[in-house]
Amino acid sequence: MGWKGLVWLIAIGLFVLKMVSLTIRAFSEPWTGTSDQLLLGFFTFCVLIVMGVLAAVWQRHGLTELQRRFRAAPGLYRAYSERPGAGKNRFGNLLLWIAVALALLVAFQFQHYR
Repeated sequence: MGWKGLVWLIAIGLFVLKMVSLTIRAFSEPWTGTSDQLLLGFFTFCVLIVMGVLAAVWQRHGLTELQRRFRAAPGLYRAYSERPGAGKNRFGNLLLWIAVALALLVAFQFQHYR
């Protein structure tokens, strides 16, 4: 395993550890809609959507189409990131997600002051 594999393994391990701690915090108090509970619900919803899309592709087109899409993903990302103006879009997307993160941070902070 090269250094990229080790980095991926560490990243996946940290994500799993974070999800376990988030799940413990979400279920350690009554279900009232705290930020941990909402985040767990959001992650669960996202996982269900992705699994549903993968299941639909597998059911309609079979395993070979699913494998083809997974193999084509790096090439599609490379083609998207190398097109003209991609840097400008990437900067705009970064600013958008920073604004979304700040808005969520403010919303969750004001949740404690009600």
